[in-house]
Amino acid sequence: MRKRLFLCYLAVQAAILASADTLHINTQSDFDAIGSRIEAAVNGGAKTVDVLLEGKTFFFKQNHIVLKNKRWNDVSISLRGNNTIITPAERQLQDATLPSPLMQTDRLIEVVDEQSKLCRVYIGKQKVNSTANANIRITQWFKSVTYEVVRIKGKWIYFTAHDLSYNKNYRCYNVNLDYGYSHKRAPGAEVMPRFRLEKSPMVNGQSSMVNGQSPTFNSQFSILNSQFSIFNFLTITSSRLNSLNLSGISFVGNASSNDGYLINIDRLHAQTIITNCKFTSIRSGVIQALGCDSLSVTDCTFNRCYRHGIFASYSTNTTITGNTFTQMGLDCLNSFCVRCSGKDYYIAHNTFRDFGYCGIALGTWWQANKRTDETGVVEHNQLSYSPSYMASWRRHSLMDSGAIYLYTQNDSVVIRHNNIHDYNGACDNRGIFCDDGASNFSIYANTIRNIPNSFCIDSRRTPNIETDERSKVRRVNLNNRIYDNDVDGTIRFEPREK
Repeated sequence: MRKRLFLCYLAVQAAILASADTLHINTQSDFDAIGSRIEAAVNGGAKTVDVLLEGKTFFFKQNHIVLKNKRWNDVSISLRGNNTIITPAERQLQDATLPSPLMQTDRLIEVVDEQSKLCRVYIGKQKVNSTANANIRITQWFKSVTYEVVRIKGKWIYFTAHDLSYNKNYRCYNVNLDYGYSHKRAPGAEVMPRFRLEKSPMVNGQSSMVNGQSPTFNSQFSILNSQFSIFNFLTITSSRLNSLNLSGISFVGNASSNDGYLINIDRLHAQTIITNCKFTSIRSGVIQALGCDSLSVTDCTFNRCYRHGIFASYSTNTTITGNTFTQMGLDCLNSFCVRCSGKDYYIAHNTFRDFGYCGIALGTWWQANKRTDETGVVEHNQLSYSPSYMASWRRHSLMDSGAIYLYTQNDSVVIRHNNIHDYNGACDNRGIFCDDGASNFSIYANTIRNIPNSFCIDSRRTPNIETDERSKVRRVNLNNRIYDNDVDGTIRFEPREK
């Protein structure tokens, strides 16, 4: 039903666009003025602003389009391309690649001096010319921490881990209480988890981005560099429109940002459709919608992105269908291809392949205030790792997650007819994980195969949350059903009362 309504809406929008005046964007100077041209059109009385990107490649600056506190209730805006590439004006931002085996090592980190927190790792024949912009990243539980390289001497890289600690129980060093490493790894002393190296995106002082296309990157280092600042293309805040449409655009690359997004929509009341777009090598989050009405992301591809793909929070009528997510979460953080909380969301017919920490996350954390009802349906999604990714990801991924993940606070969530298989990681990676006493869900008719280090479905009892002074919920593990799932492993379903 929702799909039919959506198709009817697209037909109406097509008719509107056919009668609309179009802003033709042919040159970079046209593109630089795109925000002001939209405003001028609306101020001139236009009810439909159709922006057609006719050039092949455009370079965007930070906050390229910003709409704030607009009351354009009867205005429809569309931004259309024909596989048009939009990439940052900082052209040194090189397209990223999935870390190759050369970027990994199975050697353990050594503690040189516990007092100064100096550590080192043996890199052998890997060639490192300079410590400039070089960092070392250590994956820890559900996140990762980056440390600056102090020096390179011989075949060793030295760095300082200020949060280094010694675990007396397990007789080893760790950082950030990395329970998976402490409990599961070799019991020897003076070692820490495996790591990956990162280096500046500049190669021999030259940019590797050419017209938005990514060349082969032969260095042993993946990318981490904080000197670049361009990550946001579109921001809309506290505004009302009739509709907003983005289609046919290929976004390639942007700067890293801890909490920023390429497209940031905050309290927008409009039918918002993002369709047939491509997002490649986005180092910030990709799409964020906070407190929005009727966001639809359909038939898009997300490839080699570092953080969240789509983050929709306390929103209503969010629809995410027909998208493909591949090689996501490269920044080794607890990021998700899709994270959704709010009322009446629908996540269906998407493909998640070779993702990082999690494919789909639902609901609200137990320490956060729930701002809306948490209701939705997740169905007919495919979540899996390819054989090569399955084999390599276990060596350096995060842990304690699920291909589909439920937070504590939900009101009515249905998870059905999903196919999950070949999902692995460092430790405790479930097919479907109902974490921290998640409540009010029904999980049925899912097919789950080959989850080698944990449960196919896991709903555990966590009574400590009910007495924790930080908790926003006082009763957990309520009104849950798990039935008629086809699994080849174990289901843990702990009741509220044993």
